[in-house]
Amino acid sequence: MCASFHPKEDLVVSASLDQTVRVWDIGALRKKTVSPADDILRLSQMNTDLFGGVDAVVKYVLEVPFWDVTKRTGVQTFRHEHDRFWILASHREMNLLAAGHDSGMIVFKLERERPAFAVSGNSLFYTKDRFLRFYEFSAQKDTQVMPIRRPGSTSLNQSPRTLSYSPTENAVLICSDVDGGSYELYFVPKDSIGRGDSLQETKRGPGGSAVFVARNRAEDRVVIFDLQQRLVLGELQTPFVKYVVWSLDMENVALLSKHAIIIASKKLVHQCTLHETIRVKSGAWDDNGVFIYTTLNHIKYCLPNGDSGIIRTVDVPIYITKVSGNTIFCLDRDGKNRSIVIDATEYIFKLFLLKKRYDHVMSMIRNSQLFGEAVIAYLQQKGFPDVALHFVKDERTRFNLAIESGNINRGQLCTFCDLAVVGSDASGLLCSPSQIR
Repeated sequence: MCASFHPKEDLVVSASLDQTVRVWDIGALRKKTVSPADDILRLSQMNTDLFGGVDAVVKYVLEVPFWDVTKRTGVQTFRHEHDRFWILASHREMNLLAAGHDSGMIVFKLERERPAFAVSGNSLFYTKDRFLRFYEFSAQKDTQVMPIRRPGSTSLNQSPRTLSYSPTENAVLICSDVDGGSYELYFVPKDSIGRGDSLQETKRGPGGSAVFVARNRAEDRVVIFDLQQRLVLGELQTPFVKYVVWSLDMENVALLSKHAIIIASKKLVHQCTLHETIRVKSGAWDDNGVFIYTTLNHIKYCLPNGDSGIIRTVDVPIYITKVSGNTIFCLDRDGKNRSIVIDATEYIFKLFLLKKRYDHVMSMIRNSQLFGEAVIAYLQQKGFPDVALHFVKDERTRFNLAIESGNINRGQLCTFCDLAVVGSDASGLLCSPSQIR
């Protein structure tokens, strides 16, 4: 019925009417693999694809079975009721699949790619290749701590989903989708960091998710609870929250949902809400109290008043672990620690305006490379036309900004106009466009 080439090797995968999927070694011109004719494959094949990241063959009819080429076993099956699948394509660079069916098209991925991690002070705990690892930001040193349990199942999405760290107990809590949802509790001896070979007995149990302190949870609100006084200190209505990120001074908190960021005080007093059209991936606070976050293709900032903007684009999705000065520490989807240097001039300038630190604003104007219509428009929008005057050289624009700010005298006026007519009953300045230089 159809065939597809392997993107890198001399292999071809084919689907035929005899209800089998075959992999052919075209380098040696011989048949290499024949799939077992079991119940999973006893449907007429329409289209197949052999792709890179996960070594599997995908067949589409009324259901989507995933077949492990090396083990020759079915891995997972996805059904789409009342539709027949006709075509399949894999992304050349990202782990995405697109499938066409009778009523439309779907784009999906096989496995969750976000690494599980937790930040504690100057250190980062994260999982990679079935090991718990430790990264020190100041020294930029990466060490292996201990192995973690490998899932017995061969199905997809068995890697750790979330990780929580307790500095008081020096313990790590790892949650995954193994056995329908389970957690594992590891105690990390101080002498084990750097060795990476000490296998420990863990405490395990079933559950969809687990954290060190969790009770009376709700989907539509966040509550801050004082454990000693046993009092509710604050409550905030929010969308479904996925991640919580505290500022360095513990005075503010960012609540990350799928398409929104809520900034609140330490007592959950709402400050601002920022909405995104695509998913929010991660975020962290910088040293100045600005929240830096990532989406699929961008690194962005959010000021305390809700103003936001793009810092830079990224080629691949990243997950921010820490922001220090102009350096962003992050993990990529391969679990590698990376550092990215950013230009923070724009959002620092806006932050100084927000905090009315005008001495720093004027210093940045004299020494930085801030320019452009976007900066001028922002200053006008926020009520700072007098500051915008320092960015403008065009006399017509300078005149309008001077009028708007009310910061103009007769001497300044003469530099803009050949003639200004001020009536005895006039409430302002009258100047024709032809008289403006």
